This record gives sequence, structure tokens and C-alpha cells, in this order.
Amino acid sequence: MSSTLGLTSSTELFSIPQPGLFNTPRNIMSESPKPPHPLASIGGLAGAAAGWMFAEYTGSFGWIPIGAAIFLLIVFAKTPLKPRWFMGAIIMTLAHVIWFTVGGVIAGVWAAVIGDIALLLALTVLLWLRPGWLSASLLGLGQLGSLAYNVYLIMQVPFGDPVHRALTAHIVLRSLAIIALVMGCIKYRREAAQPQAELISVQT
Repeated sequence: MSSTLGLTSSTELFSIPQPGLFNTPRNIMSESPKPPHPLASIGGLAGAAAGWMFAEYTGSFGWIPIGAAIFLLIVFAKTPLKPRWFMGAIIMTLAHVIWFTVGGVIAGVWAAVIGDIALLLALTVLLWLRPGWLSASLLGLGQLGSLAYNVYLIMQVPFGDPVHRALTAHIVLRSLAIIALVMGCIKYRREAAQPQAELISVQT
């Protein structure tokens, strides 16, 4: 009787499928890669078209900050200078400052741009060194105020005029900086909430 039970247990033991290196679960084998969302390619094409239209209309007013933004993106990607949370807003604002500086040097209009350069540079450095709600709010308020003034000015200038082209570039750059600030605040809030959630889970 004991030999029969031993034989039965041995048979059952060897009949149970054992996990191994080459045993892949069926659900993994049957999964297929998700196809890309159709709106992703449409959004990329729309963004490329909008960028081309912006550069085509604004000319050098747009190409200078675009080049500056690409340069800053490369620098931040290759060096430890990469800002935390608000890199997009800092890139767009510094590119705007670079454009102001180049315009002041070439056109000799320092009196018209020195205020914008000083304000944007100070608020951007503050956000870079002390990222948080206060520094992001200060830069956002500065950009919003200047954006409202630029919109007021562009409504008084005919389409196609060089001033209209320059103001268009200003409005686009300030709008992108504000959008990047909002996205940075969302990321900052999400990452700041993670340690609190982990602490609560540990305590419970």
C-alpha cells in the first residue's frame, strides 16, 4: 500500500509542469505590440507644419530663438546643467532672452529690450536654481503680463508688417513658455507627492 502511494505521489510530482528557462507563459507569447495611436502621427505632422509656418512668416525673428532653443536643448542633454522639472520653460525663456540680446546688439535698441532681458533672465535663473511653486509662479506672471501687452500691440499693426512678424514671434515664444511652465508644475506636483504617498503607505 505504501509503495502504491509512493508511486502515485511520484507520478503526480513529475506530471506537474515545472517553470523553466524556456517555459514562457501563453499570455506573453500571445501579446502583440500595440500599434501607434493614429493621432500621434497627425499631431507630429501638425506640429511640423505649424513650426514651418511660424519660421516662414517670422523669418529671422523666429529662426534666432529656434536655433537658440535647439542649442540649449543639446547643452542640457549632454551636461549636468539640465534643469529639474522646468527644462522646457527655461529653454524657451532663455531662447527668448538670447533673441532679445542679439536684437539689441544688431539693431542698437538696448533701451527697448534691456528691461525684458533683465526681468526674464532673473526669473529664469531663480526657477533654475530654486525650482518650485513660487519661482514658477513669478516667471508665469511675468510672461502672462508681457503676453497680454504683446497681444494688445499686435492688434494695432497690419498683418505682414515687420513689427507684426516680430510680435508674432514674441507671442508664440511666450505662449510656449507658459505651456511648458504648466507642464512643469504638473510634473513637480506629481513627483513631490510620491514621497508623501510612500511615507503614508509605510506608516499604515
